[in-house]
Amino acid sequence: MMLFRKVLSITILSLIFPLLTLAQEAVVPSVVHYGGHDRHTKSSLKSSAALSLPFFDDFSYSSSTPDPQRWIDRNVYVNRHYGVRPVSLGVATFDMLDASGQFYSQLANADYAGADTLTSRPIDLSSLQLSDSLYLSFYYQAGGYGDFPEVKDSLKVEFYSARSGVWQKVWGVPGLKGDTAAPAFKIALIPVNRLVWIDSTFQFRFINIASAPATGSAVKGIRSNGDIWNIDYVWLNKNRSYTDTAFNDITIVEPMGSFLKNYRSIPWRHYQNKFYQAVRDKIVLPIFNMSNFSSSVEDKIVIRDVYEGTTDDPIVTAIDIPGRSYSTFEEDCPILKSDHSDSALFRITAAITTNRYDRKDNDTAVSYQYFKNFYAYDDGTAEFGYGLKGSNITGGWVAYRFPIYQQDTLIAVDFYFNRSFNDENIAYFNLWVWDDSNGLPGDSIGGKPQCRVQPGGFVRYYLQEPVLVPLTFYVGWQQIDETFLNVGYDRNSPNNQNILYNVDGSWTPSTLREKGSLMIRPVFGKRSDVGVKISRLSTSFNCYPNPAKDWTMVEFGSGSPDDQAWLWLYDPAGKLILTRQIYSGQQISLQQVPEGMYIVRIRLANGNFTYGKLIKTR
Repeated sequence: MMLFRKVLSITILSLIFPLLTLAQEAVVPSVVHYGGHDRHTKSSLKSSAALSLPFFDDFSYSSSTPDPQRWIDRNVYVNRHYGVRPVSLGVATFDMLDASGQFYSQLANADYAGADTLTSRPIDLSSLQLSDSLYLSFYYQAGGYGDFPEVKDSLKVEFYSARSGVWQKVWGVPGLKGDTAAPAFKIALIPVNRLVWIDSTFQFRFINIASAPATGSAVKGIRSNGDIWNIDYVWLNKNRSYTDTAFNDITIVEPMGSFLKNYRSIPWRHYQNKFYQAVRDKIVLPIFNMSNFSSSVEDKIVIRDVYEGTTDDPIVTAIDIPGRSYSTFEEDCPILKSDHSDSALFRITAAITTNRYDRKDNDTAVSYQYFKNFYAYDDGTAEFGYGLKGSNITGGWVAYRFPIYQQDTLIAVDFYFNRSFNDENIAYFNLWVWDDSNGLPGDSIGGKPQCRVQPGGFVRYYLQEPVLVPLTFYVGWQQIDETFLNVGYDRNSPNNQNILYNVDGSWTPSTLREKGSLMIRPVFGKRSDVGVKISRLSTSFNCYPNPAKDWTMVEFGSGSPDDQAWLWLYDPAGKLILTRQIYSGQQISLQQVPEGMYIVRIRLANGNFTYGKLIKTR
């Protein structure tokens, strides 16, 4: 069965020309393909043995679903993308879509109703007294990098026990009044102060009360999600008070970012030739001291060449961080080296050393630096969907500027298209490549007509003819009709100064207030690469996620489970690692597969073969 991951975002319309209502650029919430763990849309009060105190979760683990050892339902999205300056690594994000990517049915019959819910497993409090001063605390944020909840929306907390027999509201907070910037995370503390809750079946839950969605839109591909809340650092324990808002914990707030100055990824040979232009001055690791006291913290960064299996000497830094404050480790950016010829992959492990009383779950963050055959501004995750919207956009263009480090042959362009409801953004567009003319798109130098949108991930479109591009060029599309194409838009990588659009004969720089990057990537190679790769394109498949840690999902053909195929996985030396018969959308376990790059070979039901690369990470 096909599953969908919720990718959450907000609608932003251009405010620079308020009188121009016929055509404008827009960013909307979107739904994209999800290939993750089983997700259950309803909570159950039945569970295994009750938990004991303390209860703690800061969502710093790598899974996109809540830890089943702590939580019953798994509807919220655990991630490191939607919280704006969280207090620890990872947040739980609530929205108005169920696990299948559809609006919750109860929203269809009410102005507002319960949407995402996160319910704890039963917790045994039977040995406690009210005098033990039991409190639940957590941090919360309205909107974050997602759609802001309105005033009539809310986030609420309820308590339950078998003795009470009902869920009782104990806390709530309304949405925002037209705020344009995400508020800071705030802490909430709730006393467990009724005897009816002091038993072996105590539970608590968070509920997103969301507004009913619009019934439809005249614009195809633009139906949207919304009403976002983030929570972090949930803690339930005894011997606490209402002033207990400081914690003996120094946390990593975000993984280390790109080692590149302007991009998330560039071709490996471009980096090798022009690394002195490409690298950023400093690498940065943000941390947060949750205690009242200053502390000395050591950071160790370890860089491993995944393909070659080699590890550099660690980079060690120490700083003092005041209490209740954010700070950063900063170190000169190292030059990355690898004997791999056409691509490279480095695993960056950042770990902080704190005192022995500090929580260790949020003291290590792993990130990856990729070098393949394309330029990428984006980090691979689409929090938004971008497109042109209006009655006169047919024939309009969107262009994306790329200053590159050396001239090279452009052979293709990768586009990431979000899934919209009912895949309404499936349409055709013309792919264009332009040279530069005084900071604007100039003459057309290549492209491909009649490209079809394929939602749910990156799609590679090969140019009609490879083209040697100048040091600054543009790639983009021309609208064939008024469909909102819903191109992936990464909020964590602000590069919209490189986006331009043209709906009236002149180029206009992007006027969106929310910064981000289009998920469009120019692909470079040799002219001889094109024929071979195009022949494979008609029988292509997608692996998601890729890179993958514990599993990947393989989709091919129409995407239906009725599509059958045989799969072989080889290491770079040609050794067969696994083989099996699969169906489209099947999840493949990689837990026994070592870290590295692999070749995937698939034989479809019609006898055709298709090939691709899969990267396994730790």
